[in-house]
Amino acid sequence: MANVEEAGVPGRRRWFRRRPGREAVRLAGLALLAGAALNLAFAPVGWWPLAPVLVAAVSALFAGRSGRRGMLIGFWFGTGFCWVAFQFLRVFGPGAQEAVGVIESLYFVPFGWGMARVSAARFAPLWQACLWVAEEYVRSRWPFGGFSWGRLAFSQPDSPFTPLAAVGGAPLVTFAVALSGTLLWRAVWVLLRDRRERGAALDGAGRAGLA
Repeated sequence: MANVEEAGVPGRRRWFRRRPGREAVRLAGLALLAGAALNLAFAPVGWWPLAPVLVAAVSALFAGRSGRRGMLIGFWFGTGFCWVAFQFLRVFGPGAQEAVGVIESLYFVPFGWGMARVSAARFAPLWQACLWVAEEYVRSRWPFGGFSWGRLAFSQPDSPFTPLAAVGGAPLVTFAVALSGTLLWRAVWVLLRDRRERGAALDGAGRAGLA
């Protein structure tokens, strides 16, 4: 998996591989936006379908990346998400939101490393969904007894995923939402790959016809 960055993952362009600094800025910006946008799936907006869609979007950012790059993506995704999710902490005084936001964002660093490392593995969507559950489990227990706000399950109070809570609680709901998102990205990946392969085949046939 160490060489997956050169494996031709759809969406990767030589232009960015030649300019790693620009690629890092681009990835950080996209991750920050995805994290902030994920809050729209939660109350008071409550657009629950956005949760699996944005899981798919951030999965696309992790696809084919190195663990180090995954840590960068994870941190900025967590920063975008936590900075918005914990705005209510402002009532506790200056710096409360910022302090908790930074601490909570750090949980997404090892999460990002794992998401990137397993992105090219067999059954990657399954392992990535497990990483979402694991990240939420740890974040809900430390520090100060944990901060459970922002779990994917809490974005699904009235959705097709809700009945799963009666079977496996919030972790199972989170797993189902995350798995739906990672599978969505994998479906898009397959479509892009097949489209690229068909294009290459047609191009090759055209060149052969002109020869």
